[in-house]
Amino acid sequence: MTEPSTDQFGIPLSSLRLLVSPLRLMSAALWGIVQHRAVKHYGLLEDFITAVHDNIPGVISHSERLHILMGLRAKTVLEMWNHDDLCNRHNIEPLLSKMDDLMKKDDGESQSKWKAFTQVVYSMLDNPGKLEMSDQKSLLSEFDSTFDSSLQTLVTKFFLTLDSILPVPSLDQTSLWLRLCPSVLKECEDILDQPEPLSNLLQHHKQNSTFSTGLYSSGSLPGFSDLPDQQTGQRIVLRQWKSLFLLTTKPLTSMMS
Repeated sequence: MTEPSTDQFGIPLSSLRLLVSPLRLMSAALWGIVQHRAVKHYGLLEDFITAVHDNIPGVISHSERLHILMGLRAKTVLEMWNHDDLCNRHNIEPLLSKMDDLMKKDDGESQSKWKAFTQVVYSMLDNPGKLEMSDQKSLLSEFDSTFDSSLQTLVTKFFLTLDSILPVPSLDQTSLWLRLCPSVLKECEDILDQPEPLSNLLQHHKQNSTFSTGLYSSGSLPGFSDLPDQQTGQRIVLRQWKSLFLLTTKPLTSMMS
C-alpha cells in the first residue's frame, strides 16, 4: 500500500518524521484539527491543551483556555445533534457535565452565555421537538463561522506561543544531551537499514531548494578548537534552560508583546 502524502509536495509521513520533532508534528496535526474544523477530533485537542496548561500555565491565560475548551465542547455537542446515531443523552450529557464543571471556575461575563447554552441543550434532551424554533436558531447563531474564526485564532495563538518557548535544539545542544545513547544509535541503524524514508526526504529538499555541493568549504567548517568542551557545553545548556524557565513563568501578555 502506498503511504499517504502529508502535503501537496508529496512528502510521506515516514520521511516527515525524520525531519520534524514528535512534539512539533503532534502540534501541527492538532492545529490542523481546528483549521479544518474536524469536530470529531476536538477531544484530542482539548486533552493536549489541558496537559500543556497543567505543566506550563503561562502558555495560555485562564480566560482563553476556558473559551477554547468550552467552544470545543459546544461545537462537539452541536455536531452530535446533527447525527441521529449520536444525538442522545448518553453521548451528550457527559459533555454538558464537563461544561458545567468548567463554568464553576469562571466568574467572568462569558459564564451566562455558556450557562444559557447548556440549559437550552438540556431542554432539547428532555423535550425533543418541543423547543421553540426561535430558541434553536438563537442557539445556533452563537456558534457560526465568526465563532469558528475566533476559536481558530485562540488555538493558533496557543500553538505559536508553545512553539516559541520550546524551540528545536541545535545540533550541539542535542549531542550534549544525548551523549552515546544506545537506543538512539539503534534507531539510526534501523533508519539506514530501511533507507527509503530518508532518501525521499533528501530528494524532496534537493528538488525544492537551492543546493550547492560547494556550500561549505573546508575553511568554513568549524574547527575542533571552536567547539565547546564538555564543561563549557554544560554551562551553555544550563543557561539556556534557565532562560527557558524564566520565559515560561512570564505572563502570556508579555510573551506575546
